[in-house]
Amino acid sequence: MRPLPIPPLKTVPARYNSFLQAEDETGAELALEVLLQDQIDPEVRRFFRAKLRVSLVSTDDTSVNQDALDLISEVKTLMIPRLRALRDAELETSIENLQAYVKTVSGNVFNRYLRRKYPLRGSLKNQLRYLLTHHDDFALWKSETDLWACGRAPWRSLAIEPRMVRVSDDVNELVAGSMKKKVGAGKGGLMVLVAAVFDHFQRPILFEDLVTVTCELKGIKEPAELNGLWNGDETAGGYADPESELEQKELVKCLWQALERLPTRHRAALLLNLKGENRDNLLALLPLLQVASVRQIAASLGFEAEKFARVWNELPWDDLRIAGHLGLTRQQVINLRQSARTRLKRLLG
Repeated sequence: MRPLPIPPLKTVPARYNSFLQAEDETGAELALEVLLQDQIDPEVRRFFRAKLRVSLVSTDDTSVNQDALDLISEVKTLMIPRLRALRDAELETSIENLQAYVKTVSGNVFNRYLRRKYPLRGSLKNQLRYLLTHHDDFALWKSETDLWACGRAPWRSLAIEPRMVRVSDDVNELVAGSMKKKVGAGKGGLMVLVAAVFDHFQRPILFEDLVTVTCELKGIKEPAELNGLWNGDETAGGYADPESELEQKELVKCLWQALERLPTRHRAALLLNLKGENRDNLLALLPLLQVASVRQIAASLGFEAEKFARVWNELPWDDLRIAGHLGLTRQQVINLRQSARTRLKRLLG
């Protein structure tokens, strides 16, 4: 089905100002409806049509097209209360560039969609980003072409040549096959896999290509329709939305402050077992969001810094391991964790 053309959003939309300057609520709601129809909806549709390569025609019953239509509604649903709050002067900040703001909200919704639909790749991507930014031998940087590149730390000065923009499928298969023979799929830890990939290419590669190759190495299979969605033209973590990042950081900071008010054994029972759906070490979010360093986490859990650094990559621990560390039984650890969660609920109110 051939997509219908969508006109570009004006840099300074007059309808946005009309909404903000409306004299009464009735006029404001009418102006908001026009703003959504004429300015915001076309921009959101352009974004998702390009990202998901869909028609956006309501009679197109393909699952991806229907997903895209739902995502467009989600973006507008998120924007309406924000726009109303701006008009009512409830927010101190303002939208200086409506087009950029629409793209940012659309990007955030799109990234959440990808994480829900393709959780294994999203989880691995987070692990790789953390490794590249916290290991002295590796690096993650923005290239001159505004793409995220990665490699050995000394390679930062090397340019990303046009021929290196994409790792072809046949090279992916070659790397996956040779690396599996060398280190074994999923064996030796993520650091060994990443080092092997860099040793093979001997040059910087795109961050998204590293994710793709590492998925192959670890045997992570996602649906075929994933190809092309992770196209590397955003930031390493998706679209940069300072407001969303700040909200996430503040939420995690509040949680960490509440955790520090728990007894040490309760904290240990809860945090040493803290894991995501794919057994990810969720403690890694704390240093990633600059809420607490690994050293601070170690002190909070009663570890010496050097010893905790050695066990960091082993986390999350199972209950038996935690029990051995605390000198308790497995059931006591489970009881402590349940108690910790109950206390946290009261503290967070």
